Parts: sequence; C-alpha cells; structure tokens
Amino acid sequence: MRKTPRKLRVLVADDNELLREAIVQNLADRFELVGAVSNGRELVEATLLHNPDVVISDASMPLLTGAGALKLLRSSGQRVPFVLLTAEACGARAWCELGMLAVVDKRDLYDELVAAVESAAAGTMYLSRHARER
Repeated sequence: MRKTPRKLRVLVADDNELLREAIVQNLADRFELVGAVSNGRELVEATLLHNPDVVISDASMPLLTGAGALKLLRSSGQRVPFVLLTAEACGARAWCELGMLAVVDKRDLYDELVAAVESAAAGTMYLSRHARER
C-alpha cells in the first residue's frame, strides 16, 4: 500500500482580514494550515508554537513587520522558510537578502503562491513575475 505524502504545514500572516481569509481558502486543499494571524508578534508566537514547514508573511503588518518577524525568529535559531507577500515598490532582491526564500507580489498571489510555497519548502529561491520586475 502506498503511503500518502504529508501535506506541508503552512502559517499565514497578513493584517488584511479579507486577504488573509482568501489565502487560507485558496491553500486549504493543498496544504495543512496551522494558523492565520494578523500581525508580526502573533506570527512569531504562532511559528514557535506550531513549527510550520513554511510561513507566508505580509511585508507590512502592525506591531512587527514581516522582515522584523523573520529577523527575530532567525536570532532565536528558527530556520523556517519564509514567503513574503508584498505590494510595495521596494526591491524584492533586498528582501531575499534578509532570508526570504520567496517573494510574491500581491498581483501574482492567486497565480503563483502555491509554487512559491513549494519552492520555499524545497529550499530554493522564488520570485513571482511582478516581483522579478522590481
């Protein structure tokens, strides 16, 4: 009998409730969602509590940005791969230098988020179409 592969465990962090819920609904069939939080501090706490395989984080959130949460987690020894969601005009490559394995421009969210999560989980860099143009 063939064993079914385990679904990747994913944590979602975005301060926009409608977008966060849409992401969760879009990914629910493909991944095991271990949490959906609305700010950077909750992201850090949920990551330490649930130990996800991949974190999807908005760049700009209250209390602690996505980059701030990543830095804090890295300083505590956490190496979970991060997928950054951004609508900002800043350079995606700079985010990757902070340790983000994937950057998805929010315009590419529904077309490329699954590929970005799978790529980050595999330890490879991923930039969505619009993120590469920055």
